[in-house]
Formats: sequence, structure tokens, C-alpha cells
Amino acid sequence: MKRGIAMLLRNALTLALAGLSGVVLYLAAGNLANVASAVEKPAAHGPARAADSDPDSLVERSKRAITETGISNSYFDKHFKLIKTVDDPADRRVEWLFSVNGYEAQLVDAIGFHTTGGKRTYVHGIKNQLYATHEIVKTLSVQQARRILRRCIGKYESESVIYRTMTVPGKARLYLTGRSILERERERERGREQKPKQTEGEDEGHFLYVGFVDVETGKCVKRLGRGSS
Repeated sequence: MKRGIAMLLRNALTLALAGLSGVVLYLAAGNLANVASAVEKPAAHGPARAADSDPDSLVERSKRAITETGISNSYFDKHFKLIKTVDDPADRRVEWLFSVNGYEAQLVDAIGFHTTGGKRTYVHGIKNQLYATHEIVKTLSVQQARRILRRCIGKYESESVIYRTMTVPGKARLYLTGRSILERERERERGREQKPKQTEGEDEGHFLYVGFVDVETGKCVKRLGRGSS
């Protein structure tokens, strides 16, 4: 009889240990499943926020704003080079260098936005600067454009190249520009002979001419400006 009781106790202990092992295996399997679920589950809103702050997205939007004014993607890729990207809440801009036939003009696309119905719409300043573009291929040489500018306004300084429209709406043109020196020198000569009285609030600047040579057509436009003394 004692022997039978001992056998019963041993069987009960074996069953108890087997049950405990099953519980441990079950809990372990559950924990592994939870870990796997946590790894597979993406972080909430992560990809959307990353896209909003991705400088490449800002660059692509700026490129699209430029090509929408009239030039092809292939022309853009050949003649436009990215200089700088700034993507701060208070300062969002993309800077480009446009080059063709030895001319180089820097463009800055200042970008703002407005929200309508919870949707953000970006506004690109470059669209007003260029407004309507065409693919510039043939131009005067730089030396030819300089000669035309000298004939237009005389001896000049502060030479630069700009790519923009002069009026909105209007067509963007590539210009070689400069401001005259001769007019300022003549103004100084007249000033030595008779110095005019300066009224309150008037600066001591000198009148001068600013010339714009269209490097495709050779046409020069000069405008009267004012330079500092």
C-alpha cells in the first residue's frame, strides 16, 4: 500500500512539473510575439514628418516651380546647379546658379506657404522673378555684351549678370548689367564748381545710369539711378 501511495505522489509531481513547463513556454511565446509585434509596428507619423523636413523635397518643389515657367527638365538639369538650401521655419529658400555660354546668374527662390482647409500650399518667389521663361541657347559672347554696355552707358562698374523679368507679367531675359562711372565723375566736377545746398533729409548720392544688355538680342536699356557718394 505504501508503495502504491508513493507511486501516486510521484505521478502527481511529474504532472505538476509538466504543467509548470507549459505555462513557462506559453508566457515566453507570448513575450516573443509582443516583441515581434512592436518591431514590425511603424512609429506613428514618423514618415510624414520626415518628408516635411526633407531638404530634397524642398529642392524638388523649387525645381518644379522653375520648370513650370516654361523650360524642360532636361534644360534645367543641364544649366541649373544647386548652391544652397535653407529649410528653417523663419527662412525657407533654395539658391540656384544658372549658367549658359559663359554667363552665370544666381537665383534665390524664397518660399512661403499658406494653409487652406488644413492643407499647406507653398508659394515660390522665383515664379514672380522669372514668370515666363524660354530655353536660352544662342547668346552674344561676353565681350560683345560688354562692348554694347559701354556704348550704352559709358565707362561702368559693378558688372553682374541677372536672369529675370523686368515686369510682371513679362518674359524672363538674361542681362549683363552695370552702373555708369562717367556720370558720377561729371557730378563731382560740377560739385567742385558749385556745391548745392542740401535740404533736410536729402542724401548726398549722385545720379548715374544703370544699363541692361539683353545677351540674346543685344538690345540695351538704361535707367537713371542714384548711387551713394
